[in-house]
Amino acid sequence: MKIGCARASTEDQDTAVQVAALKAAGCERIFPSGESPLVAGTDAAAAGWFPVDALPELAFDHGRIIDYAVNRLRNKLEYTSVGFEPLPKKFTLTKLQMLHEAILGRSLDKRNFCRKILATGLLTASKEMEITGRKPARLYAYRNPK
Repeated sequence: MKIGCARASTEDQDTAVQVAALKAAGCERIFPSGESPLVAGTDAAAAGWFPVDALPELAFDHGRIIDYAVNRLRNKLEYTSVGFEPLPKKFTLTKLQMLHEAILGRSLDKRNFCRKILATGLLTASKEMEITGRKPARLYAYRNPK
């Protein structure tokens, strides 16, 4: 049996839309906000990680929330260090480009990416190299402009 809980995140939200969505999803029992018998963590058995461009159907306005977060992250690449933070202290330009491509959801031209990122002055080249394939790749570090 599917159980649902209609709750409002903000005062201007009407739970009637959520109740209708829960009924359409096949919920047999729907509880008003604050009256759910569900215990936190027990309904997470089916949770999983999904690529942003291949998300399952999401409830309520969660799709809109994800879209907003992805757009905000993509925009922050231009003016914050978010495009460097998930990387280790030293990284190759290829790893940096792969991170940017994952965030942007598209491929980037390697030569243009390297030229533009090096021109920012945000990277410090180290003397260290990483063996990656047929030729070693230089390691770089993020130079925080604070």
